[in-house]
Amino acid sequence: MSQKLALLAVCLLLALSPLIAQDSGTASLGYGMVAIIALVGLHLLRRSLGGEKVSFTPDPIDYSLLGLFCAGLVATASSSFLGISAAGLALNGLYLAFYLALRHLLKNRAQLLILVLAVAIGLVWTSGEGLWQYLHGAEALATWEDPLTSSFERMNRVYSTLLNPNLYAIHGLLAFPLVFALVAQIFSEPESLPRRLLKGSGLLVLALLAVFLVFQSGSRAAWLGLAAQLFLLTAALFSRLAMSWRLAMLGLGASVLLFASQSKSLVNRLQSMLDGHENSSNSFRLHVWEACLTGFQENIYFGVGVGSKVFYQAYALYAQSLYSALGCYSLPLELAFELGLFGLLGLGALLFGIGRLAFTALPALERFEGKLALACLVSLFGALVASFFDVVILRPQACIMFVTVLALLVSVCQLEKKP
Repeated sequence: MSQKLALLAVCLLLALSPLIAQDSGTASLGYGMVAIIALVGLHLLRRSLGGEKVSFTPDPIDYSLLGLFCAGLVATASSSFLGISAAGLALNGLYLAFYLALRHLLKNRAQLLILVLAVAIGLVWTSGEGLWQYLHGAEALATWEDPLTSSFERMNRVYSTLLNPNLYAIHGLLAFPLVFALVAQIFSEPESLPRRLLKGSGLLVLALLAVFLVFQSGSRAAWLGLAAQLFLLTAALFSRLAMSWRLAMLGLGASVLLFASQSKSLVNRLQSMLDGHENSSNSFRLHVWEACLTGFQENIYFGVGVGSKVFYQAYALYAQSLYSALGCYSLPLELAFELGLFGLLGLGALLFGIGRLAFTALPALERFEGKLALACLVSLFGALVASFFDVVILRPQACIMFVTVLALLVSVCQLEKKP
């Protein structure tokens, strides 16, 4: 019973977390993770007391996450901000425990499918609100466009229920590939075409809408992540598809480029990536990166400590007065600043572990497990590329999705290895 309750709680967390945008509401996400961890722990305890053997097959990704946590432990012990760093370390420990709980929970195809459906439900809320904002206009929450150098029509940046276009975009990057995996499985089943269309057309529209709205979020980091996802997907599938499907993929790519070229605001925003200090947003990030690099060099081994509160306190020691920030705007730099060299090594180990699992996923694309593993790889790849230029992935709504997709990837690849 506790296992079923835990699975239900995970589904509710994934389906409802995109609706929680205010900082005051994110505490409920933490309580949800604690409840899931407790239910999984109770399930494992009951099995152990009942004489059953509780098996767990570790993966290199598990060790890399544990290594990142240990780097945080060392950073906290050596930090000048011990108290608030301990709070940040506790949050990291919560995410790690949540990941391990999912690893213990996900043991068969049905459980994997239920979790993906929960992600799809969450995408329904965000895509519906995002579409409304696209059609009717979204009130600008801040002046993201450079007011001094931008003479073009401002882009209608959607942010859906998450009240932040960058956070909304990273959530979409993580979610929509999983929905595409469901669509691919439905259309590969040996049923009549009308039945497959009836089952899969709604999910296909949802996934395509999510891609469009990620693009419409105006998040340049997410655009790079989306381009990386399309590149990885094309590289993985191109040689396996019939010529008609190859032409369809090329046609879709050409259509996306044609659509983008017709919007002056989109073209201008794309070009702004190369403007350097001439664009105020770029200039702000470059100044923040320079300050964080200085902080990393002065705390190269152990970092300054863990968490956003530590970052804010330590960053003030290195920043210019006009460039206050709550994050490094780059995940590798954030880990380097907070955790030092050992944090970067942990991130490198995580990236290596994710890449290694690609060789497990690609040979098995004819089965749902293989399709889901590829979708997880695409999801993580896009989110990580985007995170080289932003750190919204550390926000609870995005981090919960990232941890879930990571657990799905490891679990599904281990299922593929079973005879």
